[in-house]
Amino acid sequence: MKKFLIVMGGIALLAGCAYQPQRQILKEDEVGNSRTLGASRQAVYNAFLKTALLKNFIIKEEDAAVGSILAERAVEKGKRTYIVSLQARIFEDAPEKSSLFINGSERCERTFVRDNTRFFLFIIPLPGGGGKEASSIVESVKALRDHRFYDDFFSMVQANIIEPTSPAAAAGSGAVETAPDEDEAPESEITEPESPDSIEATKVEI
Repeated sequence: MKKFLIVMGGIALLAGCAYQPQRQILKEDEVGNSRTLGASRQAVYNAFLKTALLKNFIIKEEDAAVGSILAERAVEKGKRTYIVSLQARIFEDAPEKSSLFINGSERCERTFVRDNTRFFLFIIPLPGGGGKEASSIVESVKALRDHRFYDDFFSMVQANIIEPTSPAAAAGSGAVETAPDEDEAPESEITEPESPDSIEATKVEI
C-alpha cells in the first residue's frame, strides 16, 4: 500500500509539473501588435510593403485580395543566422479605416560544416575526396514581443500611407482658371460700327 501511494504521488507530481503552453498563451500580456489606421485597406497594404522593403525584408508571400503579407529578414552573426518573420493581416473596418495586425517571430539557425576530405596519415589529402558539406539546424523559435519594435514599425507604416487620388479629383485639381486680360475686352462687348450704306438702306425700307 505504501509503494502504491508513492507511485501515485510521483505520477501526480509529474502531471503537475507538465508544461502547458496553452495556459501560458492565455496569460500573456498584449505586445501592441495591432493598430487602427485612418486609411483604406489598399493604402495600408501598400504602406506595409514599402516599409518592409525599406527595412530590407524579403516578401515571401502576399495576397492583396485578403490583405495578407509574409516578410522575412535574415541577420547573420558568426555561425548563427537569426531570421525575423512578420505576418501582416489587414482588415477594412470602414471605407477610410483599417486595422493592421502584425505577428512577429524570431528563428535561430546554426550552420555546421562537415569536411569529407580523406587524408593519408591525417596529413596528406587523398584525391577524390568528398569536400565540405554545410548543413543547418533550427536551434530556437520564439514569438517577437518587443513593444518598441512594433511601435516604430507602425509609425513607419503610418508615414508611408499614400491614399490614391480619384480621376475626377485629379482632373479637378489639375484645371487652372486663368483670369481675363485687363486690356482685352470681352467678345460680347466688341461690336462692329454700322456702315453708312446699311443706315441708308434701313431708312429707305422704312
